[in-house]
Amino acid sequence: FFQDEGTFRRLVEEARGGSPVVGREVAWRRPDGSELTVRLTLNPLRRRDQLTVEGVVENITEQRRLEETARHAQKMEAVGRLAGGVAHDFNNLLTVITGEARILLADPSLEPDLRESLEAVLEAGTRGTNLTRQLLTVSRRQVVRPVALEVNEVVRRVEIMLTRLLGEKVVLSTRLEGELPPARAVE
Repeated sequence: FFQDEGTFRRLVEEARGGSPVVGREVAWRRPDGSELTVRLTLNPLRRRDQLTVEGVVENITEQRRLEETARHAQKMEAVGRLAGGVAHDFNNLLTVITGEARILLADPSLEPDLRESLEAVLEAGTRGTNLTRQLLTVSRRQVVRPVALEVNEVVRRVEIMLTRLLGEKVVLSTRLEGELPPARAVE
């Protein structure tokens, strides 16, 4: 039954040494090859002139599986709380950035190049806000509400941003379909 024969010998020798082995967890293998975890208690017994070992075995495989499932759920909950906290703080920063960009864009005397740069800042801030919304959804602090999106419009906005990021040496080419129905997605 023992996966490691050496473990069996060590436990029996420990019990034969005169002290009981209490609550030791070991891995066993069934004849069909499946694994299980058991908790052993071995007590030394002296009968006449012979020392023997009496053992009590408790199958705790399911208990360990449930504990592992609970640990995983706790980790996922912690990740969700962390994502929610980061998203909240990041959203506060984005609110300032997009707010300032909107104020500056309201100036009619703004130079065209500066206006274009500010519009890119505003677009990136808006996309960041959407990302934080997704993080809040993962952390279960916000309900998912799909909205109708114009796919071509989304591609155009990303194209503008990528063109600025890629620089003059890279040519970005897109082919958009004509009239597409709106797609329902989470922004």
